[in-house]
Amino acid sequence: MAFIVVNGDGSAEDYFLGKRFSSNLSVEIKPNGDVLPRMERLAGLVRGRSVLHIGCCDHAPILERRLADGLWLHAALTQAARRCLGVDIDANAVNQVRALTGCDNVIAADVTKPGIGEITSSQWDIALFADVIEHVQAPMAFLSAFREHYGALKEVIVSVPNCMRGGNATGALRSRETINSDHCFEFSPFTLAKLLTLSGFHVHQFYYSTFTATRFPKSVIYHRRPYLAHTLIAVSSMT
Repeated sequence: MAFIVVNGDGSAEDYFLGKRFSSNLSVEIKPNGDVLPRMERLAGLVRGRSVLHIGCCDHAPILERRLADGLWLHAALTQAARRCLGVDIDANAVNQVRALTGCDNVIAADVTKPGIGEITSSQWDIALFADVIEHVQAPMAFLSAFREHYGALKEVIVSVPNCMRGGNATGALRSRETINSDHCFEFSPFTLAKLLTLSGFHVHQFYYSTFTATRFPKSVIYHRRPYLAHTLIAVSSMT
């Protein structure tokens, strides 16, 4: 993990795994590329590959808005990937997606349980959890269960909102928090990398992304200070 710099002895992975401890650890997780819009970055990471898109459905009002704005991630992934299967635990949301979009590459299933035939009957390169684990009450157990049942793939990509994003800083100045009420957790670069490591994955790439395209001066600010960007994206392999 040469792209992760800590101010203590040992490697970053030592701190992720609890082999070393610091009550005042300074961490820098360097990006592996420019700050791009989330959908552009994720589509690029899965391009030409076979991908499981876990948690592919949005809340009903969000889905309709993103479809209207051309920002529905599953459509972009389906276009970019060689093969894409969307999996969501919410059967009603899957039915809504099928009704609104006509997509037939989405199924309702629980990836913490074994025996999903649509997954086990094929080989997959990537599992993508795009803005999913912040909604899960026990994210480590969730990721570990998925790894146990469906770990025969090359990479896992996780994206989450960044707790250090600029919008949170400006909200703090107003003594206000703006959040999706379904979220259970907020992640920093360190805590996301630690979660993935403890769940049995090896983080080997890290990106910072905006949610949508940005213009000057924000584009310059994010280039110089990527920690202020909206989204964190970690690419991991199986350990």
